[in-house]
Parts: sequence; C-alpha cells; structure tokens
Amino acid sequence: MKSDKILLANKANLLLAFSVLGALLILPFFIESFYASLLSMAYIYIIAAIGVNILTGYTGLVTVGHGGFFAIGAYTSALMGQYLGTSLLPGLFAGGITAGIVGFLLGFIFLRLAGAFLAIGTLGFAFAIGSIINNWPVFEGREGITLAPNNIFGFEFGDVGFYYVCLITGALIFLFAWSIIRSAIGRAFMAVRDSERASEASGINLRLYKTLSFAISAAFTGVAGVLFAHHTNYVSSETFADIWISVDFLVAVVVGGQASLAGSVLGGAFVVLLPYYLSELRDFASILKGVVLILVLLFAPAGLASIFQKFFQKTVFRVFPVKLDER
Repeated sequence: MKSDKILLANKANLLLAFSVLGALLILPFFIESFYASLLSMAYIYIIAAIGVNILTGYTGLVTVGHGGFFAIGAYTSALMGQYLGTSLLPGLFAGGITAGIVGFLLGFIFLRLAGAFLAIGTLGFAFAIGSIINNWPVFEGREGITLAPNNIFGFEFGDVGFYYVCLITGALIFLFAWSIIRSAIGRAFMAVRDSERASEASGINLRLYKTLSFAISAAFTGVAGVLFAHHTNYVSSETFADIWISVDFLVAVVVGGQASLAGSVLGGAFVVLLPYYLSELRDFASILKGVVLILVLLFAPAGLASIFQKFFQKTVFRVFPVKLDER
C-alpha cells in the first residue's frame, strides 16, 4: 500500500514537472519578446542558485563567492568568441568546464575551512577574480568585450530563441542536479553536511566529496555566467567585479529554500523579478531583499519552497502525499 502511494506520488511529481515545462515551452507565443528576455534572466539566476544550493544547501559549505565562477564562465565564452570566433554552444561547455576545474582546485585549497572562515575565503576568491578582470589587459576592464549576435551552428536568434536556450539548459541542469542528489554522491554530500565525523567514520572520503561538490557547483554557476554574457552580449569588470552578484545567489538560496531544487527555482525568480515589479522603486530592491531575507529566516527558515509545499499538500495534493522536492 505504501509503495503504491509512493509510486502514485512520483507519477504526480512527473506530471507536475512536465505540465510546468509544457506551459513554459508555449509561453513565448503569448508574451512580448521583452518578457521572454526577462524570463531568460530568471532562468540564468535559477541555474546559478542550483549551483550554490549543491554546495551550501546539500553539502553544508557556505559560499559568498560564486560570483567569481559566474565571471569565469562569462569571460571564457567571451574570450573564445573574440579570439576563436566560437558561438554560444562551445562557450557553454568551455565555460562550465573551466569554472568546474577552478572550483575543484578551490575546493581542494579550502578543504580545512568551514563555516564563517570558508565564507570569508570564498569572498576573497570573488574579490581576487574581480581584481584580475579589472586590471589584466586581456579582459579589457571597464571597457569590456562585446559579443557577436547569438547563434548556434550559424543560425542567429533573438530574445525568444535565447529564451528557449535558457529554458532547455535550465531543465537539463535541474535534471542533472536532481539525479546527483538522489544518487550515492548526493547522499554522501548530505552526510558530510549533517556530520563530517560520522560520515568519515562511515567510510566517506571527505576530500573527494567536498572538492567534487565545489566542482559541480562551480560548473553550474559557470554555465549561468556564459548565458548571462550572451544575454547582454557584453561583459565588463563593472558587472562581474561586483560582489553583490554573489550575495544575490546566496539570497536566492536562503529565500527559496536550502537543500531544495524547487527552492532554487523560487529564489532565482524572486531575485530577478522583484526589481522589475518594483518599477520606479527598483532602487529599493536591495533593501526589500534584505527585509524578505530576515522575514524568511524568522518565520520560514526552510524557505519559500516549504510554504508552497505545505500549501499544495493541504489543497491540490491532499489526496496524494506529493512533495515538490525532497531533501
């Protein structure tokens, strides 16, 4: 009986996921290209939030420096486009892999750090990346690098085409993260988060899984950086040396819900869409983000995803014990 309910819940989860994906696929036919561009930016932040959540939510390693990996992904694709003439697709692979390698090395360096010391260490990394792209001539500092119009295999596309690139990339990243979390690797990440001593006593290699978590997290964020660069068709130190990008990613994870992929989706959308809907008051967006962050920590420490999960379980899915996401 219990297995039947679990099977039914899994089917309902799949039905919900495919329904949402189907709705997002046909959405551009009913909205202006401006909104397609805005939603593309939301997908980019959702991908970055998933990356930060892998490290902070599932492995328990706090980071305030993922803006550095975001910049590495963006500049990898921009420099490849400028000097090799490559397009978006090679940039996505190269940006993700480069950020992943740097993340693996950084994870190895920070193995002995935890808590506030790790957060300060990652913040220093973000500052170092910002300083490099601001002062090394190849990155062209504040003047920046202009990217060619977006194309894949020679076919150029605009805002709506880029919307589909971001949506498909985001769906693949979500599925990949979902698979990792439910694998032995994901269970090892969560064991490290819950108790390093107990996980080590159980035979889990702390060095391997911490550095692996850093690498996967950085690669996802690097992919988001590549999409951001191609969304604006321009990269400069004025944007990527800004430490507030890293803060936005962390706010997205905390507000949406730590150790929750659904939380990453809600948090990423919150960070991008809030300034737009504030209209003339968008200068106060940072203040409002801080207020919402405090309220969430006080009244819903598990994040917005937990609130939605309870709501759906009490209403729409009362018959079936469906969970939007599992820790």
